[in-house]
Amino acid sequence: MIKQKKTTFLVAAPHPGHLAVDLGRGRRPEISTAGTGFVQSLTVNGHAWNKSWVKWDDVFGNGGRMHFALGPEKTRWDTGERPLWGLV
Repeated sequence: MIKQKKTTFLVAAPHPGHLAVDLGRGRRPEISTAGTGFVQSLTVNGHAWNKSWVKWDDVFGNGGRMHFALGPEKTRWDTGERPLWGLV
């Protein structure tokens, strides 16, 4: 039996634009941005997201979407739960 490990990805401001990756079997995760600079807010699959991380299944497992609103000033958008027992 193979045990699947949970993969966590830390989130930072991406380069402006749009990225889609075809993972096969109908899975096509997408990452898009509006603006440039620092993360102002993030939506994951159309829902507001306040964590500085996503798990594989949140976006990549079934082909989800991340949309970043970017702006010139640093903001504290990531007020949610911390990954890795608060070490990050």
